[in-house]
Amino acid sequence: MNTFSFGSQGSVGKTTVFSKKAGYGLVAQQQIAGSTTAEQALHNGGWNCAPSFRERWQQTLTETAGGVYVNDSRSVLVFKTLVPRYGVYRLTLTVRAENGAIQDMSLFSGRRQVISRQVQIPAGTCWEKSWYAVSAPYIPAFSAKPDTEAALYVSVTGAHAGLSSLTVEPADVPVLWVAGDSTLTDQNALFPYYGARSCGGWAQAIARYFDGVAVCNYAHSGMTTNCFRDDGHWALIQQHARPGDVVLFQFGHNDQKRRNLAAFGGYSTNLRRYIREARELQLTPIIASPISRIPFEDRGAPRSLLAAHALAAEQVCTELSVPFINLHDETFDRWSACGTAASQYFMPGDSTHTNDYGADYIASLVAQAIRRLGVAPLASLCAPLPEPFAVPEHEVLPPPESATGSIFAIPIPYVDAGRGKTREIIERAFRAELLDPCVLHVHPHESLPRAQLLMVFFKAIRQGGVRPYLGAFDDISRYEWDAGYVQACITGNLLDMQALGSRFLPDEPVTAAFFALLCVRVLEKDVSRRLSLSAAVCLERAQSLSLLPAHCSGRRRLTRVDCYRGLVRLQELLQTASASLSADMEAHPVV
Repeated sequence: MNTFSFGSQGSVGKTTVFSKKAGYGLVAQQQIAGSTTAEQALHNGGWNCAPSFRERWQQTLTETAGGVYVNDSRSVLVFKTLVPRYGVYRLTLTVRAENGAIQDMSLFSGRRQVISRQVQIPAGTCWEKSWYAVSAPYIPAFSAKPDTEAALYVSVTGAHAGLSSLTVEPADVPVLWVAGDSTLTDQNALFPYYGARSCGGWAQAIARYFDGVAVCNYAHSGMTTNCFRDDGHWALIQQHARPGDVVLFQFGHNDQKRRNLAAFGGYSTNLRRYIREARELQLTPIIASPISRIPFEDRGAPRSLLAAHALAAEQVCTELSVPFINLHDETFDRWSACGTAASQYFMPGDSTHTNDYGADYIASLVAQAIRRLGVAPLASLCAPLPEPFAVPEHEVLPPPESATGSIFAIPIPYVDAGRGKTREIIERAFRAELLDPCVLHVHPHESLPRAQLLMVFFKAIRQGGVRPYLGAFDDISRYEWDAGYVQACITGNLLDMQALGSRFLPDEPVTAAFFALLCVRVLEKDVSRRLSLSAAVCLERAQSLSLLPAHCSGRRRLTRVDCYRGLVRLQELLQTASASLSADMEAHPVV
């Protein structure tokens, strides 16, 4: 057991900066290690310090004989300690209000995992909180290499928030392991801290709803049921989970963008495999359906694009007798009832990613469902359910500020980008913001389904999809992800409806002829003339413009790297590379 005392008479004063030699200390905001915001946040308790705040951060700290505190209510105090090994630890924090009354203090653990919210400590009194945390290796975003440091983080923010003493000791309690995507990952946040502008995954807010449970969140932005396994995150859970632990899965937002992960196809198959493998490790699996995006209006009613994946998740759970949390329907109903006010739970201008208020609200739904379903051992360890983190009626936000430049300036993260010309093309497509920076595999030599090409094509021309989809093709459903891009093609006269007939063939591999039609027609500024450009003319022009290799047959199936090469060239011709992505592209990361 280690006990740390804070303040001028303790072992940690306001100038006690973390060092590996000492093994503990406050994290100095002027010298955070890491080449990306994700790596920097990983070594800073889930936080990124705004550049304008970094140099004066230490000026916001003060100390008394029995504590270190922040004077700026938007500042953050981060403490780090190394631990001897991976595992579960019990932490007990004491805070004495020696620097004035503490108001609206938030307490975080690990990668900004919420432990307590809106804590009020009258001047001269003391507050104590115990909780459990997991130290385990973690693969940061945009990297294939796990961070293997065994460490724990504690951070606080709020008016006069501070630390007085902290005890850390090994513990043996159940762990809730979390697998999923950006809607439940441990999102890093910028400080000065504003909850309405801080992206929050709901699983990083779930710990405060339990007493006697440790939470380890391996969800990551951009993940599908495939790449969560392929990128190594599932393997870490398999290595470190113990019999009796619980693992919760929530996928769907990114699966729906992959033709091979259709709701009742690859997505369901993958969920079944995860369940089987979890049970082989004597873990209790839970499946949650994907949370709803802010609904869009169609035919006079709110609609969601995730209903099919939610239904598929429920059917898998029924089939295999797995506890099911219907987060999709609960959040869809909530956002629909809120109307335009639903945006108060989401990041500004974003219909998918919740802010810290939305994350906490969804976490409360999960805790209620676990209690209602009687999921052992979690149901018996639910804390008295606190009220969700209250959205302030009037929170004045300063102009937004970034912690760093574009994520697309980092070295490409893909482990299968190869060498030579292929790697050069992948890198150019990445710099042009055509590729997802959150995954590790780009599969350059595989084919690309026609409908899935459209998502990258519209990124290249910096246009969004068009809804509602009017149902022109029998094999594209009204509420699937690709429908908006198909409708944009129809509206923009990129597709010859008479030639295609009633079927779009969304799962057919992209051919040179199909690729040439899209690219050459979009180059024609007069929309009314586009359909007069025949397939033969488009193929010839595509080759002359270096959109396709010379002497390329129209029947040739293009690889992904062929498509990326052509789309980068298309951007050069359209001069769109410097334009911003459309709001519906959901480029990662979200902070």
